[in-house]
Amino acid sequence: MAIESIGYLVPTKIPGLADAADIQKAFRTYHYGDDTYNTANTNKANLVVPSIAYTLNDLDERITAIDTSGSLQASSFNAKGDLLSASANDTLSVVTVGANGTILTANSATASGLSWATPAAADTLTTSSSVTDARISWDTTNKQIQVGNGTSLLNFQPFNVNTTAKVAAYTFVLSDASTLVQMNGAYAFTVPLNATVAYPTGTQIHLIALTTGVTVAFTAGITSYATPGAKIRAAGSMATLIKLNTDTWVLAGDLIA
Repeated sequence: MAIESIGYLVPTKIPGLADAADIQKAFRTYHYGDDTYNTANTNKANLVVPSIAYTLNDLDERITAIDTSGSLQASSFNAKGDLLSASANDTLSVVTVGANGTILTANSATASGLSWATPAAADTLTTSSSVTDARISWDTTNKQIQVGNGTSLLNFQPFNVNTTAKVAAYTFVLSDASTLVQMNGAYAFTVPLNATVAYPTGTQIHLIALTTGVTVAFTAGITSYATPGAKIRAAGSMATLIKLNTDTWVLAGDLIA
C-alpha cells in the first residue's frame, strides 16, 4: 500500500488514492502512520515518528511533566489576595495575603524575597527642609508645611482666624502669619523688621477693622507699598499684608489715605 503525507505541522499519513478502500488500514495508517502497525504494542518507543499516536503521546507526557514538576497551578492559590512571586530562577512561588493594614516589602531572608510588614508610624513630618522636588517637610520655626519644587521651597500655612480682637496698638508676631487679625479700636497694627520676626517671603497677614481709625504702621527700615494710604477705610473693611522680600511689604485692600 502506498502511503501519502497529508500535513506538515502535525504530519500524518493516509493510504494512497490509487489503493483499494480498506477502512481498517486507512484508520491504522492515519493514526499510527503505518497500516501494518501492531496495535497491541505497549512500548511508546515503537511509535512511528511522525504520527498522530506519537504526537498525542508526546503531548500527554509534556502535560504530565508540567503537572508533576511543582509548577504553579490554579489550585496553588488558596485564598483571596495570594500573590505570584519567585523563590529562585525559573521557580515560581505564592505569597499569601498579609494582615489588614500591612504593606508588601522586599525581604531577602524569605523564600520569595517578599514579606508583609506593618508600616512605620508617621506621626510627624521630617523637619529637614529640602528643595528636592516633592520633598515635604515641616518648618518648626514658622509653623508651616514646606514642599520642594526642584529649585526652591514652597510654603503652605493653614488659614486661621484670631477670634480675640485687639483692643490696643499691636505689633505682629510670627503666629499671625496666614491669620485674620481683628482690631477693635482706632489703633495701629505694626509690621516688625525681619530681624525681629523672620516671616518667610510670601507670608500673608489678613486684617479686619471692627471700628474706624485702624491703621498699619511699618517699622523704620521696611520698604512698604500701600495705595492710597495705610489706613483701613471703615468698620468692616479688610486688608492684607504680603511680604515681598526680606524687609519689603505691600498692603492691599479697602484703604484710604
